[in-house]
Amino acid sequence: MTGIVAGLILLCILVVVHELGHFLFAKALGVRVLTFSVGFGPKLFSFKRKETEYRFSAILLGGYVKMYGESFTDEVSDAEKKYSFMHQAIWKKSLIAFGGPLFNFILPVLLFFFMFIGSETTLSPVVGTVLPNQAAAAAGLKAGDRILALDGNKVETFAELVEQVSNKPGIPVLLEIERKEASNTITKLQLRVVPEAEVNTHPLYQGEFIGRIGVMPAVQKPQIAVVHPASVAAKAGLLSFDEVLTVDKVPVLSAADLLEKISNFPGENLALVVKRTLSDGSESVLPILLPSRSQKPWSYKVDKAMKRFAVTEDELVDATFKKQIESSSSLIAEVEKLDWQHRGIAFIDGTLAGVEDDSAANELGLQKNDRVVAVDGVPVSSWVEVYQIFEKAPEDHHVASILRDKTAFVVAFRLKEEAGAKSSFGPPPSKVFGQKIAQAYQEGPTFVRSVGVIEAFTRAVERTWDLIAMTVKSLWMLITFQVPVSQLGGPIMLFGVAGQAAAQGMAFYIYVMSLISVNLGLLNLLPVPVLDGGHLL
Repeated sequence: MTGIVAGLILLCILVVVHELGHFLFAKALGVRVLTFSVGFGPKLFSFKRKETEYRFSAILLGGYVKMYGESFTDEVSDAEKKYSFMHQAIWKKSLIAFGGPLFNFILPVLLFFFMFIGSETTLSPVVGTVLPNQAAAAAGLKAGDRILALDGNKVETFAELVEQVSNKPGIPVLLEIERKEASNTITKLQLRVVPEAEVNTHPLYQGEFIGRIGVMPAVQKPQIAVVHPASVAAKAGLLSFDEVLTVDKVPVLSAADLLEKISNFPGENLALVVKRTLSDGSESVLPILLPSRSQKPWSYKVDKAMKRFAVTEDELVDATFKKQIESSSSLIAEVEKLDWQHRGIAFIDGTLAGVEDDSAANELGLQKNDRVVAVDGVPVSSWVEVYQIFEKAPEDHHVASILRDKTAFVVAFRLKEEAGAKSSFGPPPSKVFGQKIAQAYQEGPTFVRSVGVIEAFTRAVERTWDLIAMTVKSLWMLITFQVPVSQLGGPIMLFGVAGQAAAQGMAFYIYVMSLISVNLGLLNLLPVPVLDGGHLL
């Protein structure tokens, strides 16, 4: 029901706006408008003002404006020709025909303008998390660093940082940063970073690249995974999914903060206070003494039996596949050393909180507390890194190294279509692994800023232009058979999309309305006889 109501509201607004464009241009240019109708079919109710009947009809899948003298077959006296559509100059008829699509482009600008203007809460350009083994980490960027400028261009929000980095794949950039030292002094420095050029996985931007440096605004919580039953952490009584609140009475602000405290004092006992969620959902806060690092590292017993899903025996002996398997296995030794240095504490990101039914992860027999430490021979410590690998090759096979208690094993698999996914509209269904994950991150620092009229209007025009460019590209891919016609949707699809958008909030509903409005405007400009483009032609 929500979808139907949301769809009707959306459709009515778009139809009224489109027909209003034709109506206002016709009125302004002296053409007599006989009927302005929202909907087709039987008339539900109407009223008349001067020469125009305003009608609301039963079938809300469109609308129309009926003008005097629309057809050459209409009988028009010489005295009335000045009010007839077909007897106007070509430029006037063209403006009237273009008025509907034009208003479909104006609507998103107005919607976005009123959405942007005023005050907004936005993310500060502060690094919350630095992903290991990526460009930012290699350049020495740290969590807590504030980005002041990129190549001399002032950076005020994290979104601006992302946009500028994305536009420079493989091109070195100079970051001006502000860093708070342990002594609470502020240091300003410059770091040169080379964004990694990654293939844009969006179906509309095939063959294009975007830049990534491996930072996120979100702060990883100090929520731990206990990696081995023989570890110092396990023997102290710590459990996976415990969140460390303090170390020696000093508050722990993030995972990076906790890791620093553990690494700086390897030979000392640390007094922790942790928060633990119990089986009934309640929370308990308890003190735990974490002993100093043990002298003897523990090890994982490697299970050599290959677990696989949707991968054939023939593929397993492929040279590339064998190299991935060997590399994934060899990385386990490096993980052992790292886990030992951290007293058996890792972080919950990269650890399974469970698996989805009917998924690749479930078919492989994975379970809660399993930890992914490598994918396709590349070490990983977060789900973001795992997703990036999957994005590059959603259809290919993958190899992952998994740790479980005292055992390490390797799995080979292909991703599986997301349960319940449909391909009747939009991009193909997502290929997913099927892992459930804990909420390992919290929002980074934000601030409230004022958005004035000029900025709001500029951003609204830019956002609308982006939608127009995206829609034109989509239409071209459809015409050139790069996208199957089966991905087109009709009114039923519209109600479903509108309902989903409404459920996600007003901002997303406005975005979907703007996207459909732009689609409606562009489709009406196609040179098809029954459309506005046909009339223009």
